[in-house]
Amino acid sequence: SFRAIGAAWLLACTGGAAEEAAKPSTFDTESIRFFENEIRPILAENCLDCHSGTKAKLGLQLNHRRGWIKGSDYRPVVNLENPAESLVLHAISHTPGKKVKSMPYEKEKISDESIAKISRWIEMGLPWPETPGEAEEDPRNHWSFQPVKPPTIPEGVHPIDYLIGEAQKNTGVARAEKADRATLYRRAHLALLGLPPKFGELSAFVADSRPDAEAWHALLKKLMKSPHYGERWARLWMDVARYSDTKGYEAGGRERRFMHSYTYRDWLIQSFNEDMPYDQFLRYQLAAEQLVDWNKPEKKHLAAMGFLSLSKNGRSELIIDDRIDTTFRGMMALTVACARCHDHKSDPIPTRDYYSLYSVFSNSLEVGTPTIGEPKSGP
Repeated sequence: SFRAIGAAWLLACTGGAAEEAAKPSTFDTESIRFFENEIRPILAENCLDCHSGTKAKLGLQLNHRRGWIKGSDYRPVVNLENPAESLVLHAISHTPGKKVKSMPYEKEKISDESIAKISRWIEMGLPWPETPGEAEEDPRNHWSFQPVKPPTIPEGVHPIDYLIGEAQKNTGVARAEKADRATLYRRAHLALLGLPPKFGELSAFVADSRPDAEAWHALLKKLMKSPHYGERWARLWMDVARYSDTKGYEAGGRERRFMHSYTYRDWLIQSFNEDMPYDQFLRYQLAAEQLVDWNKPEKKHLAAMGFLSLSKNGRSELIIDDRIDTTFRGMMALTVACARCHDHKSDPIPTRDYYSLYSVFSNSLEVGTPTIGEPKSGP
């Protein structure tokens, strides 16, 4: 799916076991009492000053059970399958050779008795009282980040008719009356080509003696074979890709232009007219120079790199920021630019992930412009 393609770019991924463990659990009264009497005081005195709230260090939230399960931005801190190997135990025990900082940070080691209590608590499965707001689901489990699951459609029913019909039942909206042929022709022409129909063609469709369904299908095939189809839909994608022929400023009294921007525009139009698969359409725009042979006709797809190269000019930092923003808003509908300065406030994107992406773009070189084809002959 669209989000699944981009998910490979994000580094914040959790395993199935961790997701299962993060689900709200019900613990017996004795386990909760042990937590309240023995564990919470240890956490309050030694952990929560640095690992709670909106400024938790390393993204590690230890003020709720979900935070213990999730771990830091870098790695898990507890291992419920093998509690003795939990990273937090090595940290508070000051275990040598484990490549983990001793905790509490810049404070004395906590007592062996307290360490034993934390160890026992992990073995018990991290019992924690169910408190409103603390058991909320990890934002990375939001439906928009999950693979698309096709709905169940009854046999013998068209999926579109079924789904619209179900929505009408739920909302009480009545189905509109069937449109006449002239209205349908005009709607299809404007929707697919972005152009009003010619009167003669519209009249011919109205007078077509074939059954409505047959005439309608023939019309749709005709419109989607039109070169204007690619122009219509490429125009919408060019807004996503912030396409422009000019750079938006003048120098020396002359308007500055992107010399080869038209090649990207033409590639988009051709891609829509050839019905290029969407995943391939995205891959070419991100890495065409890695996917095609520069010495074969397929090198025409190098023009797809205009998605990245038709960007702001000036400081490299601003160019990279623009490319990250365009890529993720355009291909994933995520505003990751917020994470440039702080962890994203509404999407699960930490600043660490933003600069991981930044390192990818900053190590990508923009080489000389290759010849991707010869101009068409003509006056």
